[in-house]
Amino acid sequence: MLRSVLAILFVLILANGPLAQQSAKPEAQPARANPCDNATTQADMNQCTAEEYRKTDAHLNIVYKNLVRLLQKDADEPQKPSGGEQKKAEIPAVQKLRAAQRQWIQYRDLHCGAVKAQYEGGSIAAMQWSICMTETTNHRVEELKHGYETEDRKLE
Repeated sequence: MLRSVLAILFVLILANGPLAQQSAKPEAQPARANPCDNATTQADMNQCTAEEYRKTDAHLNIVYKNLVRLLQKDADEPQKPSGGEQKKAEIPAVQKLRAAQRQWIQYRDLHCGAVKAQYEGGSIAAMQWSICMTETTNHRVEELKHGYETEDRKLE
């Protein structure tokens, strides 16, 4: 019982952290209801937070693919390799982005694995992992937008 109460309290604290940060931004965004508020059991919370992570990961994939597409669009003119096929040269920005994304995925997995390890053996471990993966992935989306979006280049 105490674990459940602590788990719910922890989720509420985590849910309020990003809201406090958002209010400091010039553009206040409306508060988004936590879809896991209606979860009544640990299994429900685990399932809900896992679904939230899946949605967040899908969002990151869209942003990342849009970014790669936009950067490749800026690539040099097509070049003819020795085989006669036309192939666009990949610009260094795309190469570096791909390398950074591979390293970021490794970091995310290790970081959230360490978070989960603190709760290993408990029913809350899966939820903690999903929360970490969601938050870390949301941060990555914001990093990509901050680093690459311009007035003319929107990633979403």
